[in-house]
Amino acid sequence: MSLKANLAAINSIGLTELDSVKLLNRVDSKFVFPEHQLATILAQIQANYFILKINDKEIFGYQTVYLDNDRYDFYLAHHNGKPNRNKVRYRLYADSNLRYFEIKKRIKDARTDKYRIKINHSDATLQPEELALLAHHQIKDAANLSSKMWINYDRITLVSKNYDERVTLDLNLTFHNNKGNEQALNGLVIAEVKQNKFSRNSPFVSVLRNLNIKETRISKYAIAVAYLNEAQKHHQFKEKIIKLNKIINNGTYRPN
Repeated sequence: MSLKANLAAINSIGLTELDSVKLLNRVDSKFVFPEHQLATILAQIQANYFILKINDKEIFGYQTVYLDNDRYDFYLAHHNGKPNRNKVRYRLYADSNLRYFEIKKRIKDARTDKYRIKINHSDATLQPEELALLAHHQIKDAANLSSKMWINYDRITLVSKNYDERVTLDLNLTFHNNKGNEQALNGLVIAEVKQNKFSRNSPFVSVLRNLNIKETRISKYAIAVAYLNEAQKHHQFKEKIIKLNKIINNGTYRPN
């Protein structure tokens, strides 16, 4: 079956049901695999999940702008393996035209807390209420944050039928910086399993395990900065970039 046929075979839910599984405070597990495996994976988990469907669509466009200071402190915190770190971004849900300003806080490299406010402006310039949110969460050097990376992708969202897990599947990843440099990572899927508490009983994770697809720590923002050599320090991500390129180029690589 084609990807489209596999998506259509999964029972759907709408935004109202999806909002009951927001999981803004959560444990994340990420996986990367070749896109050609996606249809097979979906066929095996369709009985265990709902798929988000809006106006007869199951694949939605996301546009994200990441902010950092000129030293790239947020990026370097990830590169240097700091257990507590932050990301600040604007996100546009292209199909619904909804916009949010978001702070993601990684806590001891295990849990992720996300705080966000809905916004009406389309530019990536910090407004007073956004600066207030940054101050409330003690984000340092907020006044010197500016747009550093634009990241776009298509997303499929699944919700477990127990309503205790969300799975996002990101495809067609592209990114560019404010210097005109750009990169596309076509041919791979970045999957993220979001749970309130980590559980290996996830049907999605079980299918990946049977296919020898193992968990991979990955940050879209950090990888984008490393790919484009935006910051001088990126040696910690060189091996990961090699692995991603192997997936893209031959579709057969399995992360170690």
